[in-house]
Amino acid sequence: MKNSQKYFSTASTLALIFVFLGYLVKFYDEWLFFDQPVQNFIRGQLPDAVTTFFKWITQFANPVPLSIITAAFMLFFLLQKEYIATLWLGFNIVVGAGLVNHLLKLVYQRPRPDLVHLVTETSLSFPSGHATGSLLLFGTLAILAPKISSNHYLQRTLQIFFGVVILLIGLSRIYLGVHYPSDIIGGYLFGATWLCATYPLYYRYAFIERFKNPLKKKMKR
Repeated sequence: MKNSQKYFSTASTLALIFVFLGYLVKFYDEWLFFDQPVQNFIRGQLPDAVTTFFKWITQFANPVPLSIITAAFMLFFLLQKEYIATLWLGFNIVVGAGLVNHLLKLVYQRPRPDLVHLVTETSLSFPSGHATGSLLLFGTLAILAPKISSNHYLQRTLQIFFGVVILLIGLSRIYLGVHYPSDIIGGYLFGATWLCATYPLYYRYAFIERFKNPLKKKMKR
């Protein structure tokens, strides 16, 4: 892959930003001056309709729904004989969104915001598991959109839809009072780092897989 170095460089840059943000979270959280103003702006007056919507949208990144969606798409790719895509999606969710994100929470040990929580959460706060999980799941699916449909316009529609879902899930966590904005940023940074670091490896092995199976349609980047 010609641009693999570009992806690794981007991953390195994002990782550095994440580490810097994590350093502030752990040792100088008072420097994160934007957390409270952004949180107050997003929460607003807590109208019932908005609360109901954000309680609904946030569930898509809860462990069980996230696992079900992941398993469904893995089965879809498996039936399409897209074995590398299947493995990449599963690896991103199980290892990236699951294991590594949990370990990062243990490293930073940040408690949840001292606000009224509109949903129950018992784990630590930074980085947001919902932000990481949504970005890794729906971000991976956005990249794999050409394998979901051969229709160019449907691919773009899916990519926009997945992007909107990622953003809404992040907003929902702030609105529901269970995360600081910096937690969401941290989750997105880590998720984006993971995608940029693993995509060249996925692309390389997917190319080899297609080369071994000439009957497959031409793979799109």
